[in-house]
Amino acid sequence: MTETGVENASLPYRNTAVEAKVTEAMIRELVFAFYGKIAKDRELGPVFAEILDDDWSAHLETICAFWSAMLIRSRRGRRYKRKHVVPAHVRHASIQAEHLGQWLALFRETASEVCPPEAAAAFVDLAERVGESLALSLEKRDAKPA
Repeated sequence: MTETGVENASLPYRNTAVEAKVTEAMIRELVFAFYGKIAKDRELGPVFAEILDDDWSAHLETICAFWSAMLIRSRRGRRYKRKHVVPAHVRHASIQAEHLGQWLALFRETASEVCPPEAAAAFVDLAERVGESLALSLEKRDAKPA
């Protein structure tokens, strides 16, 4: 057992987030800071505002639970799996693959501002993988004839 209470040998891959000491508090700080930037962003703010109907609180809690499940394997976020991320985004026509570059740029910037370097790297690694998956799915959705 590690000091975080997670046995690394039982994980299917090296959990850099556990090694970087990612915590629930760190996840919350990053998510709230990041979505604060999203809300003010000229490109992304209107997209999120339309989808969320300007009620960001439930979305922020969902996103915190997702990151918790993915990075520190918390029980609170257990129902959020990466496979659920794609349908949640693909169903909104206003979300386009070209938005992902700005989304990732803001995420990288925020992670480097609020997290220690090792933790920021763990967050960014997962965000980039999720972004790649979303990009492929959004491009596939948009390639289908109407």
